[in-house]
Amino acid sequence: MQESQSQTLLPRQPTVVSALAFSPDGKLLAVIHRGGVRLLDSLTGKLRVAQELSKMGVFGGTFSSRGTLLATQGQLSSGAEIQVFLWETSTLKLIRSLAVKGASVSSVKFSTNGNQVLTTSSDGRVRIWETSTGKTQQTLVHDQVEWATCLPDPERLLSLSSFHFQAERRYMVLCQWNRQTGKLLKQSKLFYGGVNDICDCLALSPDGKLLACGLYSHKSGDPLPSSIQLWDIETGRLIRVLKGHRGGLDSIAFSPDGERLASGSTDKTARVWQVKTGKTLQVLPGFQGSVFAVAFSPDGKRIAAGGYDGSVQVW
Repeated sequence: MQESQSQTLLPRQPTVVSALAFSPDGKLLAVIHRGGVRLLDSLTGKLRVAQELSKMGVFGGTFSSRGTLLATQGQLSSGAEIQVFLWETSTLKLIRSLAVKGASVSSVKFSTNGNQVLTTSSDGRVRIWETSTGKTQQTLVHDQVEWATCLPDPERLLSLSSFHFQAERRYMVLCQWNRQTGKLLKQSKLFYGGVNDICDCLALSPDGKLLACGLYSHKSGDPLPSSIQLWDIETGRLIRVLKGHRGGLDSIAFSPDGERLASGSTDKTARVWQVKTGKTLQVLPGFQGSVFAVAFSPDGKRIAAGGYDGSVQVW
């Protein structure tokens, strides 16, 4: 295990960095913060384009496969429902918004070809939207879904809901769907903890075989040291548990080859793990608050992290 030196791309700002995303060609780094969106040159940190949105809380971010669009979550005003905003990457012009009446969007992903947007929302439903028109193509309903993503197989998608109890044990319901027909293909229960345990962040490996769950426990209101659970998608079996952070988990991301996992924590560090063994490869320090966002570059050679102190660092 070693500590690594970083390059600071964005000095500390008064706003919290909530998400980071590299463009598919690796040239841009999208920095999503509470006050807007910035696109930086990922090597030099030079600002390419920015959209400051003082009236809109903005968080979450993902590029389309071609890199021409950026999707974020946000609010038009304080207390309003959270919706999806689609931005033209070159100008950060707002193309359209995707809103669910009476519900807030909890997650957003592009399909593998970028032609569709996949969302989950507080009404417990998965929606598939046509990117070019903003029209809903499919709505999937199953047991208060909180998170969803596309699998490498273009015909399938994965959804998850985590707030379930059985005999004082928490479990997640993992579902696989046919994306075209909306048919439920498979579901399984993953028992991940006790009544005080919370699954706070999720990531799917690039090959679609492993699900990483960032878990922490709350007892008497105080967060305890956290762990990362790795689950086999097909068998529903817990493969291994990664331990090392001294605080709660806020973000996790797989490397493009699936061999490493990055995590950000309330202990003011990011870590890089070896997926095969569960060992910590690197500790990435230098933050003055929680690390809310981690991201790998498309070639896997760089890791970006940002968080509560408003800074963005790249290793």
